[in-house]
Amino acid sequence: MNDGTLRPARTNGAHVDVQTASGPQGEGSTQPTVLHSYRRPQWVLARFVARRTARSAILWGAVFGLYVYASTVGFIDLAPTPAGRQPFLAALAGNTGLKAMFGVPYRIDTVGGFVTWRATGVMSLVGALWGLLVATRVTRGEEAAGRWEPFLAGRTTHRRATAQALTGLACALLLMLAIATAATAAVGTRSDVGFGLGPSFLFALAITAGAAEFIVVGTLTAQIMPIRARAASLAAGVFGVAFLLRAIADIAPHAHWLVYLSPLGWVEQVRALSDPQPIWLLPIGVFVAAGAAGTIWLAGRRDLGASTWADKDAKEPHTGLLGSQPLLA
Repeated sequence: MNDGTLRPARTNGAHVDVQTASGPQGEGSTQPTVLHSYRRPQWVLARFVARRTARSAILWGAVFGLYVYASTVGFIDLAPTPAGRQPFLAALAGNTGLKAMFGVPYRIDTVGGFVTWRATGVMSLVGALWGLLVATRVTRGEEAAGRWEPFLAGRTTHRRATAQALTGLACALLLMLAIATAATAAVGTRSDVGFGLGPSFLFALAITAGAAEFIVVGTLTAQIMPIRARAASLAAGVFGVAFLLRAIADIAPHAHWLVYLSPLGWVEQVRALSDPQPIWLLPIGVFVAAGAAGTIWLAGRRDLGASTWADKDAKEPHTGLLGSQPLLA
């Protein structure tokens, strides 16, 4: 039987167990050293969240790419000449319902303007819904299911764990962004389209910005509400207000200033493939950074399983009709 010894070491920042064993040949002889390398434990939760969300991010990134392709081909197939497309485009631009859904038409007589109008309006909404649902699931949902407890039992804090969850969600979002950029650039290689790599990347940033905004909204409401359903409902309420502001601004010209109050309205203003306005990425970035910082700060002010808005075990009694016999009757 070998009498082994185990001592810890560090190699390239990763934890390594170095094991040496003395053999039966003599006291001075040893067997070859065995190294056991482990991943950094500080990023376990980030990897866990990234794996849990990667599949849906890939799926929706592919959906975004297919929608861009369909919008591009649909514009080209409307008519062989710009004059032939004009009646169709005029009917689309005058439709109030389409304005509420897609936004104000801007230069939709060009392929870039049409794709920007069609895809940004829809994909920003779909991405926002995906973001708030997945964010509440991997934060409040996983915590309520008891999966956060083993992580927090180690050498970490609630704030660090929340920062790791945000990092994992950011990795999934970057995966979606890469797929959307590649798909847009691939469509743009057609001679009758002509989207460059730079505009394609800006366009992909725009259509995934809604997901980024409502990921932080979802993680923030997950700190406020005690269960996932309520956190998702509160985040959906924020989404509804943002969409309503943008829709009113697009429908009513005299109320167009409301678009500047909506996170979804900022996305609409980027206009990546028609008249690029990358300055609108600045308020989006500030919104995302503020939401992430607020999430981490609130996470440090509560215990595991608790929330900023405490849950009640029972509802308040309603005794208004018990004051007299007529009221009771």
